[in-house]
Amino acid sequence: MKEEFLHYLWLHKKFSSDLLTTSDGLGIEIIRTGTHNLNSGPDFFNAQLTIGGQFWAGTLEVHCKSSDWYAHHHETDTA
Repeated sequence: MKEEFLHYLWLHKKFSSDLLTTSDGLGIEIIRTGTHNLNSGPDFFNAQLTIGGQFWAGTLEVHCKSSDWYAHHHETDTA
């Protein structure tokens, strides 16, 4: 699967978001998918979610594999 396809699915919410959860079972609600960034940098700007009732807002990355986080060196990204 290509990452661009996941970007399309995310941007247009082409999936059932009713039962989204984290790996440890916290509920996820998508408030705003964000603005798709077609240049270098994060995949989406100004996304808004709640995770386990906690509001989160900011940039968002979408990857096919969780290991891509480290392959793309996001662990060294700064705000």
